[in-house]
Amino acid sequence: MSEIHTYDSVRNDIRWRQALGVWTDVYFQPEWLTLHLFDEGAVGLLFEYKEGDAVWLYAFVKRPIPTEYGQLNCFDIESAYGYGGPLSSSDDEEFLKRSRGAFEKWCIDQGIVAEFCAFHPMLSNEKWMLSDNLKILTDRETVALNLGGENPLSDNYSADGRYMCRRGQREGIRIEEVPVDQGFDRFVEMYLEAMQRLNASKFYLFNGRYFEQLEQLVRARGWLMAALKNEEWVAASLFLHGDQWLHYHLSANNMDVKAPGATNMLLDAAAHKGCSMGLTAFHLGGGRTNAEKDSLLKFKASMGKEKQQFKIGKAIHHPDVYHAIIKQWEARQPEQVASIGQRLLRYRSR
Repeated sequence: MSEIHTYDSVRNDIRWRQALGVWTDVYFQPEWLTLHLFDEGAVGLLFEYKEGDAVWLYAFVKRPIPTEYGQLNCFDIESAYGYGGPLSSSDDEEFLKRSRGAFEKWCIDQGIVAEFCAFHPMLSNEKWMLSDNLKILTDRETVALNLGGENPLSDNYSADGRYMCRRGQREGIRIEEVPVDQGFDRFVEMYLEAMQRLNASKFYLFNGRYFEQLEQLVRARGWLMAALKNEEWVAASLFLHGDQWLHYHLSANNMDVKAPGATNMLLDAAAHKGCSMGLTAFHLGGGRTNAEKDSLLKFKASMGKEKQQFKIGKAIHHPDVYHAIIKQWEARQPEQVASIGQRLLRYRSR
């Protein structure tokens, strides 16, 4: 006998947490999904499939497809920013197939046209998503630092990483954990200024609602650290965690001050705090692109030896409707076809 439930990240947050049980990573929490409800009509949902003691869970953001494409009561689903994918208490293949099958039927019944999943590199949870309708692709490498070893954490840094930490110290940089109520607004100001001066995508220029909710999340599940030189902030970072892993969320630099080694020192300080808390790994994430020589990936690899594969999943649940939407989008945005025409949800490009 099977059971199916869906929980809303705002209205059913308590039930959501109860369903998660031992899965405490921040990317699966209801407040993380709520944080990323950027579009009008978007909802954060947790799908639960149960057979006895076996449980399969899947959190995602459900959004109405813009009616400008001629489709009413149609939706798509996507992992929230960062990582997501399924959780399962069982590795039994038949159970996993039935779980995914029940979910795909739910998608069809709910008018879910397309699905994009960003799997969690630390879990490799694509193993719990068994379906002929889901195409799984390797997107890029990510980097992590093992916090549970017996050797000093710096042994896991490359020679460049250790050198930059020492250089930062010689530059007179020091790291300070800043109380959220005293430093969060300052961090937001530095972050937004840096993004604007770097001509970052509008996606990364988060709004006031986002930062208000993020502040509450950092209070509950993270911390803020700043790098200071001559008592001036030269860099700062936000870190989030569950019971097992630490995550590098947002970082900003003072664009008017040269401070080599500041970000290396921030990561080193965060790693030591995570280690003291009993966390087992610090996930630094991947690069800006999937290129092997991506500069951000290279930097992160200087501060962590562990490599994971970040994989994505794509599924189309209503092919006729999907292709009609894409045809409409191509007619409206012909100049974008060459650059983003392979994205599953390309009609949502910002």
